[in-house]
Amino acid sequence: MLRATGALRMAMRAQIMPLLHCRYLQAAAALVQYPGASVSRELRRLLAWVPVKRFSAALMRVAVMAWHWVLAAGTPELQVKGARACPGELRL
Repeated sequence: MLRATGALRMAMRAQIMPLLHCRYLQAAAALVQYPGASVSRELRRLLAWVPVKRFSAALMRVAVMAWHWVLAAGTPELQVKGARACPGELRL
């Protein structure tokens, strides 16, 4: 899980969109697979803020799809924590 966090940060800095999309989905999968890991809070925060910091229509499509999957496949606790991680302006 720590590896997913680092890979997502590195892809964000590199600004290579296909790589960022891939790492974003890998980070979402790690969050679902290991919801109680020590870095899950940081990973939720990154998943919420990466689309805001590196905004593009394509990345927003990936982020929406990933969050739908996280909320559908995750535990109820992860669903609540995931909703809290989103910036206030994005909450419904």
